[in-house]
Amino acid sequence: MSALAAIGSAVTSIQKNLDTLNKKVDTGLRRLTELEVMHKRLASQQDQILARQHRPTIPAAVVDDQQVPAIPDLYNLPNEELTRIKISAKSAGNFAAALTKRFFPELYGMDNLRYFYNWNGGGKHGKRELDPARREIIRQFTVRMYPEVRQEDIFRTNVINAVNEMLRRQPKKQRPALAAVQIENNPPADDPHQELEFDVL
Repeated sequence: MSALAAIGSAVTSIQKNLDTLNKKVDTGLRRLTELEVMHKRLASQQDQILARQHRPTIPAAVVDDQQVPAIPDLYNLPNEELTRIKISAKSAGNFAAALTKRFFPELYGMDNLRYFYNWNGGGKHGKRELDPARREIIRQFTVRMYPEVRQEDIFRTNVINAVNEMLRRQPKKQRPALAAVQIENNPPADDPHQELEFDVL
């Protein structure tokens, strides 16, 4: 009986030790989770600060009694070329989409980075916004060639939606599920320079 009692006591002691160890593991996991959340929050704040520091500024110009950003020479297309693009596009949305392809060539490489971006960013997939400086240039050109989309609600419906559709559209040769698989398996690495650089100014 004494032997059984000793075994029972040993088992009880082992169980207590296991319970204590499990509690310590749980506590450690909770702290690790808290640290991960804190790290993500700090990283997000750092990205926002760096983005503001590297956000290009465009000097203002007065057009039609309104102050609008002046277009840098690198992106300032002549009226003849804008007219040619307009004739080919046949709509304000297609026109803006064509300029997006032209001004954001880095999104159309083999990595298909365009799948991770839309006009304003966000949405259910948490996409990134297009660089505001180049985006504003696209808006200016589009409004110049299509004055009827000047109002914000019309611009959003006819232009922004078209650009977002173009950014998420899959190439004709790509299988339907491939783009989703690419996004799922190859998310873009966190980049402190989150906004696309625009260093001509």
